[in-house]
Amino acid sequence: EGPVWRWLGAASDIEERKRYEASLLHSERRYRALIRATPQVIWSVGGQPKQGTEAWVWWEQLTGQNEKQAGDWGWLDVVHPDDRAHAESAWREAQKTHTSFETEYRVRALSGHWRTLAVRGVSLFDGEGKFVEWVGSIADITEQRQAEQLVQKAKDSLETAVLERTAALEAANVRLRREFEERRQAQEKFRILFEY
Repeated sequence: EGPVWRWLGAASDIEERKRYEASLLHSERRYRALIRATPQVIWSVGGQPKQGTEAWVWWEQLTGQNEKQAGDWGWLDVVHPDDRAHAESAWREAQKTHTSFETEYRVRALSGHWRTLAVRGVSLFDGEGKFVEWVGSIADITEQRQAEQLVQKAKDSLETAVLERTAALEAANVRLRREFEERRQAQEKFRILFEY
């Protein structure tokens, strides 16, 4: 009520902050689009809670194990017995040294069939060099490995056929040389008999 004698206030230019927020939002959208575009499943362990939820959904759809069952070392229960020690060793070593890792192992799918997975992980550190979390990817490479096996089988069959054909040609060559030599000797005998 009454006249205003003095007005105090503060103003801040937030344009730069708004540009930064827009850039950050754009970066987040691009990251999410990249994740959706890749055939791999992205996972994280040890970071913020509820990150990597898509990975757990994928894992449960593939193996039937939910997050609780697969947690800690429960995921090893669906790893092929021949691959289990290697898979565990790779993960334990990476955890111990906080180094990147890359491995492959087979898991039992809900269908009962074995699926081959390529797993990669990198460790993330904060600005002070303190370990924060693991981030990585899982790719189902079953069809790729099956195709490689078919190619190898075809290659092995072709090599076997080439070896067999080479052996047959060598045997035929020996027979031809022997026949040629027998004819040459017969002709020589014939020449000697009728020349005298």
